[in-house]
Amino acid sequence: PEIEKDSITIHVPSGWKIETLPTAQKRSPGAGFDYSVSSSQSGDTVSVDRQLTISGIMFPVNDYRAIRAFFNTVKTDDDAQIVLQLAQMAKGN
Repeated sequence: PEIEKDSITIHVPSGWKIETLPTAQKRSPGAGFDYSVSSSQSGDTVSVDRQLTISGIMFPVNDYRAIRAFFNTVKTDDDAQIVLQLAQMAKGN
């Protein structure tokens, strides 16, 4: 069993603006797996918090497809991007 907790703070360089943040996700498919990720913005700072919990070490073989689907979803959510835009371009839009 294990718990992974990540907390990241990113300071956006001057001249850049945060256009979009990844949407918050929470996955709890059962069988001892939980995942959540959230992001927030405060001025030119972005905070991302992520937690992955695996509550066991042995799982029945018939749970393989559900577990694989869970980890594929976690990878997809982990690959979400923060999009930045030049501040001057943002004013012109």
